[in-house]
Amino acid sequence: MEQHAKIVMAPRRPDSDDKNTSIFLAGITTSTGEPDWRETLIKALMDQHVTILNPNRPDWDSTWKEDFSDKRWEEQVWWELDMQEAADIIVFFFHPSTEAPISLMELGLAVKTKPERVHLAAVLEM
Repeated sequence: MEQHAKIVMAPRRPDSDDKNTSIFLAGITTSTGEPDWRETLIKALMDQHVTILNPNRPDWDSTWKEDFSDKRWEEQVWWELDMQEAADIIVFFFHPSTEAPISLMELGLAVKTKPERVHLAAVLEM
């Protein structure tokens, strides 16, 4: 299978001349004990002409202060907001093991501004 998808990890930005459909991977970052949903979706999209905007950072450090006084954290927040605004499609994933307050806020912002771009996935408890 030939690879077409481009993966852009935070804090990198897509090339300015990128014409692919862009997909932002919003939703939970907490481990659920199941395969990582972002990796699963990325694998499924690899043969498509898309640019995947992935907020996961290999250099993320849990000691970062979640406050605008920490410039690394601030960079991440602005990257996520900018990429969600620029994306053609935003995929949100929710899981019952986490409340995901930030993801819910981001969902509200996305639905308010451009609801046609929003796609949801969730694990439902039975």
